[in-house]
Amino acid sequence: MTDENALTMENCWADSSKQLLGYLYSICPDHSEAEDLLQECYLRAWRNWKQFRGHGSRQGWLFAIARRVLADKFRRKKLSFVNNTQTWDIPVETDSQAEDSEYLWHIINQLPPEFQNIIKLRFAGQLSYAEIAQALDEPIGTVRSRLHRALKKIRSQIFQPDK
Repeated sequence: MTDENALTMENCWADSSKQLLGYLYSICPDHSEAEDLLQECYLRAWRNWKQFRGHGSRQGWLFAIARRVLADKFRRKKLSFVNNTQTWDIPVETDSQAEDSEYLWHIINQLPPEFQNIIKLRFAGQLSYAEIAQALDEPIGTVRSRLHRALKKIRSQIFQPDK
């Protein structure tokens, strides 16, 4: 890899590491495991840097790699899914806010997996619709409709929890 490519990869890392780690941590049981997965994502990106063709954003490409890394770990049964209530550096000032955050994550973790993934990519990963579509290899319209339906389910649970 040339020095220019290394610099570009370093910039990509600086621009995406916080969002990518937030996404991975929303799925992984502990912070150190999420960091290991993040390293695996960047290692794969480094090895395949020349294969990025510029279709879509690098951020979306990295999240697609992250999705494959997670799938590989689940397949090998080296990663167990947990209902994580991590809030990704959102400051919690009171016990009430902490309870609200925990309740919200409980609701999110009850959603179907495709809705959970969209929510986590959008809010933990801070990806745009186009980047989510690229990461999931789905049409942007599908991403928008799934996110809309997921948020609608969350709202209905918050405002009408008995239904």
